Amino acid sequence: MRLVSYNIQYGKGKDGRMDLARITSDLAGYHADVIALQEVEAGWQRSHDTHQPRAIAAALPGYHWAYLPGFDLHGAKMRRQFGNMLLARQPIWQTRLVPLPKIPVANEFNMDLAAVEGLLNTDAGPIRLVNLQLSSVSAEERLLQIEALLSPVQSGPAWSGPAQVRGLVDWSNGETPPPASDSAILLGDFNAEPNDAEYRRVTAAGYVDAWRHLGHAEAAGITYPAHENWPRALRIDYAFITANLARKLMGAGVDQAASGSDHDPLIIDFDMSLLPPAA
Repeated sequence: MRLVSYNIQYGKGKDGRMDLARITSDLAGYHADVIALQEVEAGWQRSHDTHQPRAIAAALPGYHWAYLPGFDLHGAKMRRQFGNMLLARQPIWQTRLVPLPKIPVANEFNMDLAAVEGLLNTDAGPIRLVNLQLSSVSAEERLLQIEALLSPVQSGPAWSGPAQVRGLVDWSNGETPPPASDSAILLGDFNAEPNDAEYRRVTAAGYVDAWRHLGHAEAAGITYPAHENWPRALRIDYAFITANLARKLMGAGVDQAASGSDHDPLIIDFDMSLLPPAA
């Protein structure tokens, strides 16, 4: 199973040019089973009022997808949205929007963010995949967001308990609830480096940095290259996995030749296969 995480910066490339097709062309070339995208938007003038989730889905046929924006406002032509998108070659068993805490600030821009959790079925069992972008404002805010994501409240199925309510309404729709799963992958743009408190909090919770577990060099894992407005290259995009998945890791890479965003795509390969949801 190949997993790709990519903060696409709404299609604005390293050359400052808006070109969503450049993003989808690269994504098609990775032959991924699961794609986690951050900074996907709809209804913004800067991206020509494009509904980017629909455009991405149209350019990548063969994927099931979910887009659950954390930022959602009335717009002149369509709702103005900003958030994360999850695509998979098999149906996504369950999705959940996880709103992330925000600290009001007066001296710089801040906005509502949310993670998208998708439950995927594999031959290694069901896995919760949490596609996220954490705040760029402060470590304090990012730590609050990490605590929200680590909450056990986020780990259960979409519904539980008897499907019959007072014998009158059947909420099961003739189906069984999706399973809970202790296997999880937290991936995306953490806006934090390996020496930061945010990284330490995630690993203290038992998650494993897939890149480091595979023994790869830090420099090869740079996902945010230096540029005119930011002089230092950073490794801030990660795939953190529960320890039981570490033995399934096969390889990882960063496409540092990609030019479609200010971030580079992170690619993780697992020795397991994506399956449709169990009947």
